[in-house]
Order: sequence, then C-alpha cells, then structure tokens
Amino acid sequence: MTNTSNFFNKKILIVGDLMLDEYIIGKKYRISDEAPVPILKVDEFKVKLGGASNVANNLKHLGCEPILCGIIGKSFSGKSASRFIEMMNKENISTSYIVEGEVLTTTKSRVIINRQQVVRFDYEDDIISNEDKKRIKEKLFDLNFDDIDLIIVSDYNKGVINKEIMSFLKSKNKIIIVDPKPIHKELYKNVFCLTPNLKEFNMLVNKEIEKHDESFLYIESLKLIKYLRLKHMVVTMGDSGSFVCNNNGYSIIPGIKKEVVNTIGAGDTFVSAFSISIACGNDIYESVKLANFAASIAISKEHTGICSINELNDFYIK
Repeated sequence: MTNTSNFFNKKILIVGDLMLDEYIIGKKYRISDEAPVPILKVDEFKVKLGGASNVANNLKHLGCEPILCGIIGKSFSGKSASRFIEMMNKENISTSYIVEGEVLTTTKSRVIINRQQVVRFDYEDDIISNEDKKRIKEKLFDLNFDDIDLIIVSDYNKGVINKEIMSFLKSKNKIIIVDPKPIHKELYKNVFCLTPNLKEFNMLVNKEIEKHDESFLYIESLKLIKYLRLKHMVVTMGDSGSFVCNNNGYSIIPGIKKEVVNTIGAGDTFVSAFSISIACGNDIYESVKLANFAASIAISKEHTGICSINELNDFYIK
C-alpha cells in the first residue's frame, strides 16, 4: 500500500499548456423572441485552473511541490492573465516559471444548464511566437534540475510542447511521463511512459480498438513501446480501468465504480497521482491503482474537480 506521507518530499516539474476553465451555470431558460435559441438565466459563474495548471493544482493538493512552466497572455476581456496569476497565488503555486506572452490565454468557457453542458466556447492560440518560445526555454534553463524528482509533460497541442523543449527535458535524465496529444507522437521517444485515454491511443496507433479487445491493445501497445522506446504504456478507460503494458506483458487495473458527475480534468488528476506515486518509487501497477482511485474522486465532483491527499487517504488507504 502506498505511503502518501512520502508525497510531501517530492518536487515535480510540469511543462505544458496552461488554461482556464470557465463555467456559466444556470437552471432556468426560455426561448428568445429574437431567434429560436435558449436564453439562460445565469445563477453562477466559476473559473478553475485547467490543462497543465490543473495538473499542478492536483499535485499541490496531493502534498508535493509542483513547478509549473508554460505561457499565459492576453484575452478578449483583458483580464485572463491577471486572473490566472491570482488563482495560482490562491492555491500557493509558484508562478516564477510562467511566461506572460503575446498569446491568448487558453480559456474554455462552458455553458451548463441543469448540470448538462450544452455548448463550449474556446479562446486560444495554437501558435507561439519564436520570441515567446525562447522565453519559455530560458525559464527552464534557470531551473535546478538536481531538485526535480520527475517531469510531467501535459500536452494539449497549444504550442508549448515542441521538439526543442522535449529534447531539452530528455537531456536532464529524469523520469518523464507524458499526457500526450497524438499529433506529437514523434516527440515522445525515449520517455518513461505515456498515459493516453483510449481515444487518444487509437489515434496514436491509427486503429479503432475497443476496450474489451485486450489482445489487440497488447499488440498495438507493444508496437508503440518498441517504436517510441518507452518503458511503459498506460491507457485509461474510465470505469473499465486502465490498461498497463510493458515488455513483460500487460495487466488491466480495475476501475472504481462511482457516480460520474463530471469528467473534465479526470486525465489531469490521473497523471498527477500516477506521477507522484512513481516519483516515490512505487511500481507501475500500484501507481496506476492509486491513480484510478484519485480520478474516481475527481469525477464525483462538479467543474474540473481535483483529488486531495486527505480524500485519497480516506478513500484509498482505508
């Protein structure tokens, strides 16, 4: 059984795409006289840290020290960068390695009616200027990697993760765990592990494999492990569990049956708990088991839920 008291001794670097998750929430709506569209009476407006910053927030609440590197910038309202910094400060997460650049701060704005998401608006740039790329690299150059226990690459394909950044991170000879975007498959060679969901895995292997097709999952995972020279492949499959594969074989680590309230950010929670467990020296199977529990806690909450160390201890350790 994992000793979560070791979590407090770990320092994890997260490099990736920073986001804000907005929620416009209401229960009552009517049809507009201007056009046949619903008018929502807004009861609440909430903002949460998303993307790589949600990974950092999960790690913080799990007890370790996250170091977050990425980029934020302008917005249509002109407030997203300052709001992002305020939220990071509230969670007591360092902003020392975050660049304020010329991009839009990636913001996903969701409209929720009676707990049902009906539409999402995305404000984002997926291209980062060469000058801003240089500034991100300079932030990484300033880090003392001797203090870093593990690196998480949180890739949402918004511009932060590129060949040069990945080459630099690999040169530090640290365990690297990647929450991947299939379009960047070639960048992930020689990392420790990928943690795609099943949809992402199918895109990585260009196949349509169902979660019950264990033999096909195994065959395609081995091919990918060999091609990318990985140590492990972990494919998350919701309440069906996680498929774990390496050169020694494969296992299905059972999922946790809980009422699903919201799945937004569940992958961020999974990779956070999985990574901190690996950083503590636990094996791949115990780490995936713990991460399954953490993700099940997150999906039982509304609006980009996270898992805290107290919740994990109450639910998992007991």
